[in-house]
Amino acid sequence: MATCSSVIHFIFHAFLFLHVWGVMASTLRANTSVSSHQGNPERQCPSPNAPVTSIQDLSSQYCNIFQTGNRNAASFRWFKFLADRASSKSESEFLALNKGYCPISGSPIPGTQSGKVTLKKVGGGTETGLFHFCCWPCLCDMIDLVRVDTKSISRSGGSSNLRVLVIGDPCTNASQLTEPFSDPFGRGSQITLENAAPEVTCSGSKVNEAVFSDGGHPIIGILYTDAGSATIEADDMVTQCSERADAGFNSGMGLIFRKVAEISPLE
Repeated sequence: MATCSSVIHFIFHAFLFLHVWGVMASTLRANTSVSSHQGNPERQCPSPNAPVTSIQDLSSQYCNIFQTGNRNAASFRWFKFLADRASSKSESEFLALNKGYCPISGSPIPGTQSGKVTLKKVGGGTETGLFHFCCWPCLCDMIDLVRVDTKSISRSGGSSNLRVLVIGDPCTNASQLTEPFSDPFGRGSQITLENAAPEVTCSGSKVNEAVFSDGGHPIIGILYTDAGSATIEADDMVTQCSERADAGFNSGMGLIFRKVAEISPLE
């Protein structure tokens, strides 16, 4: 008879397997993706000024936030969309809405899965908290390349001092957006970030449509201090993340987010 621990072990790895294949299918569509509104002529894109009071409302704004229909590695656009509307939100409303996208992939999500991570902090030290994700490979990229900084956001009734997730600004060396690299999914010998992540665009040395942290870095999401247990903890993913790296990062976002974040890596 199987022990309780072996059953739990089997369920955990089955969960990871299903998520890997789900996100690989999503990523295979990413470079040619269009928003659900653009792909379905019967569904109209809402006004960008329509009320956003739920994660479902936020998801419906995809077509306004990502006008190319491609959200790859451009989650900073989600954060800016919500920050621009924060003056009408309470702190709890603002925090809840920011659970509706994955900081790594940029994919809209229900905000029900969280990962517990300890990340390096801009300026030194570490911070531990939760972030919400679409699939487990995003946790690996988060640990490797994302840092924590601070930002004060004006909201209804005052302001909130937040721990925010940041990467280095890729536009400090924008020429790398057009540098070809090998696609780990084998869809072609070479791709570029200009094609694979078309919403990562620059005005001079600053990425467009981003809010910048106190340290001057693009904000891609929030590090939460929610009570309760995470869906996945980083300590449980060391082997999976190592195996993914050994396989050339051929799951999750592949190399797309990593290439964006590695243009100007933060210490």
